[in-house]
Amino acid sequence: MRGGEENEVLFLFDGLRLYEPYHLRDFQSVASIVNSAAVGGIDFFTGAYPARYGDRMSGVMIMDLREPPEHVATELALSFFNASVVSMGRVGNEGDWLVSARRGNLDLIADVIDPEKGSPDYNDALAHFGWDFGPRARIAANVLLSKDKISLADEGRGERAGASYTNHVGWLRWDADWTGSLSSRTILAASDVEDRRDGTLELPGIVSGRLEDEQDLHAYEIRQDWTWVLSDRWMWRFGANLKHLDAEYAHVSERSISAPFAAALGNPEERRLDFDFTVDGAQYAAYSELRWRMAQQLVFDLGLRWDQQTYPIADDDRQYSPRVSLLWQPSEKTEIRFGWGQFYQAQETNELQLGDGVSDFFPAQRAEHFVLHGRRQIGDAMSLDVSLFRKSFRTLRPRFENIFNTLTLVPELQFDRLMIDPRKAESSGAAVTV
Repeated sequence: MRGGEENEVLFLFDGLRLYEPYHLRDFQSVASIVNSAAVGGIDFFTGAYPARYGDRMSGVMIMDLREPPEHVATELALSFFNASVVSMGRVGNEGDWLVSARRGNLDLIADVIDPEKGSPDYNDALAHFGWDFGPRARIAANVLLSKDKISLADEGRGERAGASYTNHVGWLRWDADWTGSLSSRTILAASDVEDRRDGTLELPGIVSGRLEDEQDLHAYEIRQDWTWVLSDRWMWRFGANLKHLDAEYAHVSERSISAPFAAALGNPEERRLDFDFTVDGAQYAAYSELRWRMAQQLVFDLGLRWDQQTYPIADDDRQYSPRVSLLWQPSEKTEIRFGWGQFYQAQETNELQLGDGVSDFFPAQRAEHFVLHGRRQIGDAMSLDVSLFRKSFRTLRPRFENIFNTLTLVPELQFDRLMIDPRKAESSGAAVTV
């Protein structure tokens, strides 16, 4: 998103963060694990987002659950990528429910085109039940499950590999309106993510190797957000988040690269890795946002966020993120927005790069955002939007990429593996929309 890496976007579904939001995440991330037919709306921040969103430094995608209708409705869908069913309805005047099931079709297509090459298979399911306890309180229970399995047999590139991913998420959400001006949202959640990969690589005279990799993430979270409308000019938002996480690793790999190919990218000719350990720790966060309507045409939003990690995180385990935004509406048809902020992204417990021989955590990455956006309504049927942005990235951690072969399940074994270790990065641009 605007120059950021793909793991720099925060995905929220019905208020809960999804740690692995994609199917087949190591193989082009072909689809979200949330069925789009169960999504009622999406808000998307491309930068300079408020202090209540943290620990990702490029963007935020907020997906809301679809509102069930008064009567039972069932939808069937069939596309190139998947087949799905969604059913929803209400229970009296207080309750509502939604269930969704989806199966990927790419394995059927692969069986027709070239069954010897392998097969990608994925499916997911969602269940929701909500209940209104009077006009001021609502409780909802949700379960989201996904499972992927993929095999790849590429004789031309000497690769035989397989991978499976499971993602189980359950959460309770309690929305309460304590008074006409004070409301809160509380979320209790548990996430369980399991990733498995194994494979071999055999290109005579170039590279050979094998890999077995297992990663398990267990995350338990409690989050509370408050909104207090003090007057028609002041609004205060504040909240806190506590997570306990543990990640289990088991990795064994061997790689041998022939001399001329190893020297080309500075890789060792022989490498053997063997890791088996658990990372256990917690993440804490708190934020405060104050919104002030200084005048009828001018609104300020000031925010501060604090994050801390207790697992090994190098020399930096606390981050403070100030945020400022401004909205000026000089006329009914014109608005100008400005946003600035500091954004941090700590390395998660399950993000160690063991397949590349890196078993240490790095300090939290940092980005500074400047965003200037203008909108002008032209007549009744047209509008003009102009956005200018700049992102300055600092304290970036090393990452690894494959130069020639990116469509692989065992990228760490390839001879074209390259480490990129930037000191800083800049991303800037403009967008015009009519």
